[in-house]
Parts: sequence; C-alpha cells; structure tokens
Amino acid sequence: MGPFDHSFVLAQGMGGGLDGRPKDACPMHKRSYDLSDGCCLNGDDLRLQAFEAKEEEGVVYVLLPATDVVDARLATSKSVAKEGDSAVHQRWRQLQPRWTGSAVGVEAASIL
Repeated sequence: MGPFDHSFVLAQGMGGGLDGRPKDACPMHKRSYDLSDGCCLNGDDLRLQAFEAKEEEGVVYVLLPATDVVDARLATSKSVAKEGDSAVHQRWRQLQPRWTGSAVGVEAASIL
C-alpha cells in the first residue's frame, strides 16, 4: 500500500534493486521505496509500512501487529485487517516464539 494515498498499486510498480537492496517504484506517484526498511528514496518523508516476513516450504509468513494496530496504520474505507487462521498463527509462533501479534500466511506462488 502506497503511503501517499494508501492506494494498492505498488504490486504494479517497477521492482528492482539499488546497492543490493530491494526497491519498488509506485507507478502512480513516481516515488521509489527501499523495501527493506520502507524509506522513500526520493527524499520525501513518506515511508512504506514494512513487516517482517519469512518463507518456508512455499508459504510466506508475514508478521503483523494486532489487527487494531494494523487498522490504525493502514485501514482505508475499502480494507480492514482480519484475524488470520489459527494454524498460521501457531506455525508463526513456532518460527518466531517472541511474537505476540498476528500472522498471515500466503502461498508464495500466489504472490509471484
């Protein structure tokens, strides 16, 4: 989700790298972001929300804060967070035992 107007267009952006770090460029607003920390590479104070992620056996686990925190940061009139399934939460807690928030799992093939 782009930080400029919370539009879901970054997936259609131009991905690549800069000095060995992954980046993406918003096709609407022509701003580039470092995907490892969310910083805008165009000098703006804008920042992507970056979340820890881990891939295991074809499933990408994304570590998210509690749903009310996610909604406070990212919700729009068209999207709000919802709790993931408990099997995903249990598996993430095995991978990251210190975490107490929510986790969602997405099959890697569905996001490539």
